[in-house]
Amino acid sequence: MPGPFVAFAMPRLYELLGLAQTHKLVDRCLCLRYNFVRRNNCEANFLMARREECIEALERVLRQLTWQGRKSLAQELSYYGVTVPQFYALLSLKKRDRACPMSELAQATQQASATMTGIIDRLVRMGLVERRRKESDRRVVMVHLTRRGEQLLEEVGARRRQSFYKALAKFDDEEIDQLLRLLEALPLAFSWEEERDEKRR
Repeated sequence: MPGPFVAFAMPRLYELLGLAQTHKLVDRCLCLRYNFVRRNNCEANFLMARREECIEALERVLRQLTWQGRKSLAQELSYYGVTVPQFYALLSLKKRDRACPMSELAQATQQASATMTGIIDRLVRMGLVERRRKESDRRVVMVHLTRRGEQLLEEVGARRRQSFYKALAKFDDEEIDQLLRLLEALPLAFSWEEERDEKRR
Protein backbone atom coordinates (compact mmCIF):
# COMPACT_ATOMS: atom_id res chain seq x y z
CA MET A 1 0.00 0.00 0.00
CA PRO A 2 1.08 3.70 -0.30
CA GLY A 3 3.47 4.86 2.42
CA PRO A 4 2.26 6.49 5.68
CA PHE A 5 3.10 10.03 4.54
CA VAL A 6 1.11 9.63 1.34
CA ALA A 7 -1.80 8.02 3.17
CA PHE A 8 -2.01 10.79 5.82
CA ALA A 9 -0.73 14.02 4.30
CA MET A 10 -1.88 13.85 0.68
CA PRO A 11 -5.68 13.73 1.34
CA ARG A 12 -5.42 16.82 3.60
CA LEU A 13 -3.31 18.66 1.02
CA TYR A 14 -5.80 17.99 -1.76
CA GLU A 15 -8.64 19.08 0.53
CA LEU A 16 -6.93 22.41 1.28
CA LEU A 17 -6.35 22.99 -2.42
CA GLY A 18 -9.95 22.14 -3.28
CA LEU A 19 -8.89 19.12 -5.31
CA ALA A 20 -10.86 16.38 -3.57
CA GLN A 21 -11.71 14.60 -6.84
CA THR A 22 -8.09 14.70 -7.91
CA HIS A 23 -7.14 13.18 -4.56
CA LYS A 24 -9.52 10.30 -5.11
CA LEU A 25 -8.18 9.72 -8.60
CA VAL A 26 -4.53 9.79 -7.52
CA ASP A 27 -5.27 7.58 -4.53
CA ARG A 28 -6.98 5.09 -6.84
CA CYS A 29 -3.99 5.14 -9.19
CA LEU A 30 -1.60 4.54 -6.30
CA CYS A 31 -3.65 1.57 -5.14
CA LEU A 32 -3.82 0.14 -8.65
CA ARG A 33 -0.06 0.56 -9.06
CA TYR A 34 0.58 -1.13 -5.70
CA ASN A 35 -1.66 -4.06 -6.61
CA PHE A 36 -0.01 -4.35 -10.03
CA VAL A 37 3.51 -4.42 -8.53
CA ARG A 38 2.48 -6.87 -5.82
CA ARG A 39 0.86 -9.17 -8.38
CA ASN A 40 3.93 -9.03 -10.62
CA ASN A 41 6.21 -9.74 -7.67
CA CYS A 42 4.08 -12.75 -6.71
CA GLU A 43 4.21 -14.05 -10.28
CA ALA A 44 7.97 -13.50 -10.44
CA ASN A 45 8.48 -15.28 -7.11
CA PHE A 46 6.30 -18.15 -8.30
CA LEU A 47 8.22 -18.49 -11.57
CA MET A 48 11.54 -18.37 -9.73
CA ALA A 49 10.42 -21.03 -7.26
CA ARG A 50 9.10 -23.15 -10.12
CA ARG A 51 12.44 -22.85 -11.96
CA GLU A 52 14.35 -23.89 -8.83
CA GLU A 53 12.08 -26.92 -8.41
CA CYS A 54 12.62 -27.93 -12.05
CA ILE A 55 16.40 -27.57 -11.79
CA GLU A 56 16.47 -29.65 -8.60
CA ALA A 57 14.30 -32.30 -10.28
CA LEU A 58 16.57 -32.29 -13.33
CA GLU A 59 19.63 -32.75 -11.13
CA ARG A 60 17.97 -35.74 -9.42
CA VAL A 61 17.02 -37.28 -12.78
CA LEU A 62 20.55 -36.89 -14.17
CA ARG A 63 22.04 -38.37 -11.01
CA GLN A 64 19.64 -41.32 -11.22
CA LEU A 65 20.40 -41.84 -14.92
CA THR A 66 24.14 -41.78 -14.20
CA TRP A 67 23.74 -44.36 -11.43
CA GLN A 68 21.49 -46.59 -13.55
CA GLY A 69 23.82 -46.26 -16.53
CA ARG A 70 26.89 -47.32 -14.56
CA LYS A 71 24.99 -50.17 -12.94
CA SER A 72 23.70 -51.41 -16.30
CA LEU A 73 27.15 -51.09 -17.88
CA ALA A 74 28.79 -52.99 -15.02
CA GLN A 75 26.26 -55.82 -15.39
CA GLU A 76 26.86 -56.08 -19.14
CA LEU A 77 30.65 -55.98 -18.73
CA SER A 78 30.58 -58.71 -16.10
CA TYR A 79 29.58 -61.09 -18.90
CA TYR A 80 33.00 -60.43 -20.45
CA GLY A 81 34.89 -60.34 -17.15
CA VAL A 82 35.74 -56.65 -17.61
CA THR A 83 35.32 -53.84 -15.08
CA VAL A 84 34.07 -50.32 -15.81
CA PRO A 85 37.54 -48.67 -15.44
CA GLN A 86 39.01 -51.32 -17.77
CA PHE A 87 36.24 -50.66 -20.30
CA TYR A 88 36.89 -46.91 -20.24
CA ALA A 89 40.59 -47.56 -20.89
CA LEU A 90 39.66 -49.65 -23.93
CA LEU A 91 37.18 -47.00 -25.05
CA SER A 92 39.82 -44.27 -24.80
CA LEU A 93 42.18 -46.27 -27.00
CA LYS A 94 39.42 -46.87 -29.53
CA LYS A 95 38.42 -43.20 -29.54
CA ARG A 96 41.98 -42.09 -30.29
CA ASP A 97 42.39 -44.78 -32.95
CA ARG A 98 46.09 -45.04 -32.12
CA ALA A 99 48.47 -46.32 -29.49
CA CYS A 100 48.80 -44.19 -26.35
CA PRO A 101 51.50 -43.76 -23.72
CA MET A 102 50.45 -44.73 -20.19
CA SER A 103 50.48 -41.12 -18.95
CA GLU A 104 48.05 -39.96 -21.64
CA LEU A 105 45.74 -42.89 -21.01
CA ALA A 106 45.75 -42.24 -17.25
CA GLN A 107 44.87 -38.59 -17.82
CA ALA A 108 42.12 -39.43 -20.32
CA THR A 109 40.42 -41.83 -17.89
CA GLN A 110 41.12 -39.69 -14.80
CA GLN A 111 43.08 -42.46 -13.13
CA ALA A 112 46.30 -42.31 -11.13
CA SER A 113 49.35 -43.67 -12.96
CA ALA A 114 49.73 -46.56 -10.52
CA THR A 115 46.04 -47.47 -10.91
CA MET A 116 46.29 -47.34 -14.70
CA THR A 117 49.30 -49.64 -14.60
CA GLY A 118 47.23 -52.26 -12.79
CA ILE A 119 44.34 -51.83 -15.24
CA ILE A 120 46.61 -52.31 -18.25
CA ASP A 121 48.31 -55.31 -16.63
CA ARG A 122 44.95 -57.09 -16.39
CA LEU A 123 43.92 -56.09 -19.92
CA VAL A 124 47.21 -57.44 -21.27
CA ARG A 125 46.61 -60.78 -19.54
CA MET A 126 43.16 -60.90 -21.11
CA GLY A 127 44.62 -60.26 -24.56
CA LEU A 128 42.65 -57.02 -25.02
CA VAL A 129 45.67 -54.68 -25.24
CA GLU A 130 49.41 -54.96 -25.87
CA ARG A 131 52.41 -53.03 -24.60
CA ARG A 132 55.02 -52.03 -27.15
CA ARG A 133 58.10 -49.84 -27.05
CA LYS A 134 57.91 -46.62 -29.03
CA GLU A 135 60.06 -46.86 -32.14
CA SER A 136 61.53 -43.36 -31.82
CA ASP A 137 62.10 -43.62 -28.07
CA ARG A 138 62.48 -47.10 -26.58
CA ARG A 139 62.04 -45.71 -23.08
CA VAL A 140 58.37 -44.91 -23.78
CA VAL A 141 55.85 -47.76 -23.50
CA MET A 142 52.83 -47.48 -25.79
CA VAL A 143 49.52 -49.28 -25.23
CA HIS A 144 47.85 -50.80 -28.32
CA LEU A 145 44.29 -52.06 -28.65
CA THR A 146 44.23 -55.63 -29.99
CA ARG A 147 41.69 -57.06 -32.42
CA ARG A 148 40.16 -58.96 -29.51
CA GLY A 149 39.77 -55.68 -27.64
CA GLU A 150 38.09 -54.09 -30.66
CA GLN A 151 35.65 -57.02 -30.91
CA LEU A 152 34.73 -56.67 -27.25
CA LEU A 153 33.98 -52.96 -27.72
CA GLU A 154 31.86 -53.71 -30.80
CA GLU A 155 29.84 -56.35 -28.95
CA VAL A 156 29.31 -54.19 -25.88
CA GLY A 157 28.34 -51.24 -28.08
CA ALA A 158 25.76 -53.36 -29.93
CA ARG A 159 24.26 -54.58 -26.66
CA ARG A 160 24.12 -51.03 -25.30
CA ARG A 161 22.39 -49.71 -28.40
CA GLN A 162 19.84 -52.50 -28.20
CA SER A 163 19.11 -51.53 -24.59
CA PHE A 164 18.57 -47.91 -25.65
CA TYR A 165 16.24 -48.96 -28.46
CA LYS A 166 14.08 -50.80 -25.95
CA ALA A 167 14.17 -47.98 -23.38
CA LEU A 168 13.15 -45.35 -25.96
CA ALA A 169 10.57 -47.47 -27.76
CA LYS A 170 7.69 -45.34 -26.43
CA PHE A 171 9.23 -42.08 -27.68
CA ASP A 172 8.48 -40.89 -31.21
CA ASP A 173 11.18 -39.51 -33.53
CA GLU A 174 10.40 -35.88 -32.73
CA GLU A 175 10.66 -36.48 -28.97
CA ILE A 176 13.96 -38.32 -29.38
CA ASP A 177 15.33 -35.50 -31.54
CA GLN A 178 14.24 -32.90 -28.98
CA LEU A 179 15.73 -34.91 -26.12
CA LEU A 180 19.00 -35.26 -28.01
CA ARG A 181 19.27 -31.52 -28.70
CA LEU A 182 18.60 -30.65 -25.05
CA LEU A 183 21.10 -33.19 -23.73
CA GLU A 184 23.74 -32.08 -26.23
CA ALA A 185 23.40 -28.52 -24.88
CA LEU A 186 24.14 -29.56 -21.29
CA PRO A 187 27.89 -30.29 -21.63
CA LEU A 188 28.36 -26.91 -23.34
CA ALA A 189 26.44 -25.13 -20.57
CA PHE A 190 28.52 -26.83 -17.88
CA SER A 191 31.77 -26.03 -19.73
CA TRP A 192 30.81 -22.33 -19.75
CA GLU A 193 30.18 -22.50 -16.01
CA GLU A 194 33.54 -24.19 -15.40
CA GLU A 195 35.35 -21.57 -17.49
CA ARG A 196 33.65 -18.79 -15.52
CA ASP A 197 34.66 -20.42 -12.22
CA GLU A 198 38.25 -20.69 -13.45
CA LYS A 199 38.33 -16.98 -14.28
CA ARG A 200 37.04 -16.09 -10.81
CA ARG A 201 39.89 -17.96 -9.08
